[in-house]
Amino acid sequence: MNNGEAVNVLSDGTAAQEPLDAPLDAGMAKIQRLLEQRDFDPWEVGRHITLQMAIMVVEILELRNQPPMPWQLRMLSQQIWALGQLQDSLTDTQRFITREVLNFDGPKFTHVMARVIQFFRKAMEEAGLSEELRNRVVRSCRDTFAVEEPALRREVARIGS
Repeated sequence: MNNGEAVNVLSDGTAAQEPLDAPLDAGMAKIQRLLEQRDFDPWEVGRHITLQMAIMVVEILELRNQPPMPWQLRMLSQQIWALGQLQDSLTDTQRFITREVLNFDGPKFTHVMARVIQFFRKAMEEAGLSEELRNRVVRSCRDTFAVEEPALRREVARIGS
């Protein structure tokens, strides 16, 4: 810390200096600016929300040493509650973003499976299997997959749930 200022290192490696006694609105405005970015980093926003909540808690503690101003306590408490709700929403967004989805019926899965079959056919050819034998293996694999597909879908659905 330098001269009452905190150094905030940004994701691009640059340093932004913010006064420690910055008004509460400055932190809220920063959170809003971060959320307005199309490709915002949920972890960075969450960090700023937590920081803003901590600043408000300090403000509440400082108010305890002064004559009570119920409206100030109520306002700060409501802002902390609202930030908590925003944090919960952000956590849900993070879960959704990082959630892995396997869509057996989607074009990406279909493409990957077609390529895997191509690799498998090439490997069988390089291993010296006749075309007739390669075709029988691929048909057998297709038939086995058709039978096992419902169980495979159930297994995949249980992963991570």
